[in-house]
Amino acid sequence: MDDGPEPRRPLREQDNAPPTLTGPRSVDKVSARMLKQATEARAPENVARLCRALSVETRVRMLALLQRHSLCVGALARALGITDAAVSQHLRVLRDAGLVVAERRGHFVHYAIDPHTVDRWQHAVVGLLSVGDGHTSASSDCEMMRKGGER
Repeated sequence: MDDGPEPRRPLREQDNAPPTLTGPRSVDKVSARMLKQATEARAPENVARLCRALSVETRVRMLALLQRHSLCVGALARALGITDAAVSQHLRVLRDAGLVVAERRGHFVHYAIDPHTVDRWQHAVVGLLSVGDGHTSASSDCEMMRKGGER
């Protein structure tokens, strides 16, 4: 006789606990591997977002101005010869990419480059554009394909 599905038992705290590892080195190795995988998995997405943010000349000019010192929207607008509204739209894109941070000073909001994010972007782009020893040249890939080999 079928009594239907088994009733669900309540979850206990240990049901959700991560697997137990022995020794601090094991934990460090697993943590490092997980961090590396997560970083590599997101790197192309992050680099694409950076490229989109820097694909407009005005935004690049804004960053050049912000390298010297933080500025408010009005000062950026005057320096770039565009409206406050246009500056705000460009700053939104740069903030979304994490390139600039806002700091309220009285009635004004000043924007500055976020050096930590810029450092991370630099490493991501360099990593993407670096050719290591494990890579083969395009001509050797083409030669292998011509010969019917697989990669």
